[in-house]
Amino acid sequence: MRKITLITSSLIVTILLAITVFLSTIGFKTDNFNDLINEKVNEIDPKIKLKLNDVSFKLNTKNLEFKVVTTDPKIQINKKKIDLETIKFDLNIFKYLNKKNPISQISIVSKENDINQLTGFLNEYDFNLARNLILKQIKKGKIKFLSNIIFEEENPNSFEYKINGSISNADVKLPNNLKLNNINFTFLIDKDAISLKELDFSIDKIFITSNKLKIKKIKKEFEVSGTLNTKKTKINLNNYFDIKNINLDIFENQFINLGSVNKFSFKIDNKIRIKDLNIISNLNFDELYTKSKYQDLIYLKNGNIIINYKGSELNIDLDSKFLFKNKNYNNGTNNLIKLNYKKKKNADANVNITISNLKNKINSKELKKFISSDNFNLPDQDIEFGSENFINFEINKNNKIKNLEINSRIKTDNIIIDYKSQRIKKYFNNFKNQFKLSDSNIQLDYSKNKFKISLKSKYSINDISDDIYFNLERKNNNYFFDLDINLDSAEIQINELEYKKNINVKSNLFTEGIYKENKEIIFNNIKFNEDERYLEIKNLELGKNDKIKNIDLLKIDLLNKKEKNNKLEFKKVNDNYYLIGKEFDGSKNIKNIL
Repeated sequence: MRKITLITSSLIVTILLAITVFLSTIGFKTDNFNDLINEKVNEIDPKIKLKLNDVSFKLNTKNLEFKVVTTDPKIQINKKKIDLETIKFDLNIFKYLNKKNPISQISIVSKENDINQLTGFLNEYDFNLARNLILKQIKKGKIKFLSNIIFEEENPNSFEYKINGSISNADVKLPNNLKLNNINFTFLIDKDAISLKELDFSIDKIFITSNKLKIKKIKKEFEVSGTLNTKKTKINLNNYFDIKNINLDIFENQFINLGSVNKFSFKIDNKIRIKDLNIISNLNFDELYTKSKYQDLIYLKNGNIIINYKGSELNIDLDSKFLFKNKNYNNGTNNLIKLNYKKKKNADANVNITISNLKNKINSKELKKFISSDNFNLPDQDIEFGSENFINFEINKNNKIKNLEINSRIKTDNIIIDYKSQRIKKYFNNFKNQFKLSDSNIQLDYSKNKFKISLKSKYSINDISDDIYFNLERKNNNYFFDLDINLDSAEIQINELEYKKNINVKSNLFTEGIYKENKEIIFNNIKFNEDERYLEIKNLELGKNDKIKNIDLLKIDLLNKKEKNNKLEFKKVNDNYYLIGKEFDGSKNIKNIL
């Protein structure tokens, strides 16, 4: 008896063990639980229908739950369907027998479906806006996904879900006739957010990638944020700005080598309107040319552009080296340019530019485009210069420049200047319509209502250099000037006084006055010094033909060619003129009168 009991027990254990091994390895198939699966799907939404084949069961020996799998099912709403690969869930047989919720999670793996097929299904289901935003606008492509639906143990009708998958070879049509091509990415969707990773696509032949893009539901709106990057490739910068809806008319319409890192965020309301758009872009380029209507002398090289668009305000910062278009001029150092472009909605754009360089050589013909005068000319020559320039202007809605302001500090080595002036030749015997400036410091301030130039330099009208200080300022179409010049090396002659100053005699001339729009000149003050002797004139007005219209004071203390003293004072008092003096050699003037 004991032997029979032992054999029977062993047999039962063996059978149970065999059944367990069979259930955990091979399992079995049945359609008896199809109604249970449909019932769980019906709890998600009654509109969703499943078409199931046989369901296979395998026992999980760790928790004594059955792993249930059905292959090649179809999920359908009305006539819209999605082809699935598998549906999996764990079935707790004890909960099932006790009429409790036996399924805690369902996993659905799709086959690769056309996106249009999935979009139609979701539209039939009336899915939320975030999913529509991503999927509805996609015109072609393939999608594959895995969805996990997790049921609450205490409340089987309440559940959470996560969907992850991938989209490949998709196209999207955007506003402004823009099109995204060859879109590929992986995605993760839960109740309130969509995350995209490994995103890549092309737009207008620009290849773009992204490590992360996120769409998050906040109340009735959706917040979109992420990064978009481009490797260095041939890009039309104006098209790049068009993508960002930026109207910028500074740069040439050309392709450049450009790479970028872009961070962005915006919100979408329930009427699919974009608001609170923020973009920060960092662009690196090889070469960049501005439009010739702004300048055609230099181009940008190895630069960086930071674009910051927030709300209705656009801010662009450019930091770059620059080179001259004429390669012969590219012999200097530290050729740098900084640009800031700022634009608010419905307002003119403001542009600030800083340009600096050291010891570039440039031919004078380039400067003739900006400097022109009947009497003033720069003969053909190479000029070595360094400069620091500050430029500010506004661009209106018609892309016209207004309110231009220029502030420049320029250093030059040698400049030869042709200048025709009968006034100068009358008094300077060795002036031959040309002089040279060397070691010059020039300061230029220009605006619509202001022009001012200051010069501190060495000058020469022969081989000997003297110092010159000159300031010129335009006010109300008149030019106000002052001149302080050493004349040690000059030979000066004043025929009216029979006066001559020889070369290498220490002397100085200071004058200030106004050059009027009608070409008349007012000398407010003229002071000529030769050692301790001098000539002083106040409020001298000269007409177009150098005729004296007025003089308030003339004081002379000079020796003439005959070594005779000329020492007198001629002044105006209440429209009367008084002549006072101790000595004056007026023989030549009397002779001229006679």
